[in-house]
Amino acid sequence: MQNSSCGFEEVDAAYVRAHLGKVILLDVRSVGEYTGRQQMGEARPGHIPGAVLLPILSLFNEDGSVRPEREVEAAFEAAGLSDRDAEIIVYCAMGYRAKLAAQVMAERGFSNLKVYTASYFDWAADPANPVEL
Repeated sequence: MQNSSCGFEEVDAAYVRAHLGKVILLDVRSVGEYTGRQQMGEARPGHIPGAVLLPILSLFNEDGSVRPEREVEAAFEAAGLSDRDAEIIVYCAMGYRAKLAAQVMAERGFSNLKVYTASYFDWAADPANPVEL
């Protein structure tokens, strides 16, 4: 584990595997990517087992600005993210969206965030890693 340039602890697939069912896994890809209906070049469709979905677009406007606070908080609530101290591993396809989401979350008091920077592309490439559709 190491600190990323954004200040979040970066974790790898081994860390994620060791913590399945023990932490909150937060997938910030689109609904289509999460369900496997839309593939972006990953080896296998779907998501990491147990991951909850918080689409990145629920946090940002089309112009790239962060949505109004009430909309962001509603998105957190819809994803079941109420414990601001819980360990949360954020991932996406290749890490970029995960870092953006983690930044928004940190600015709103989430204190135990980690980013799986290699993200779903890395996870899906290893046939030993389970996936859910």
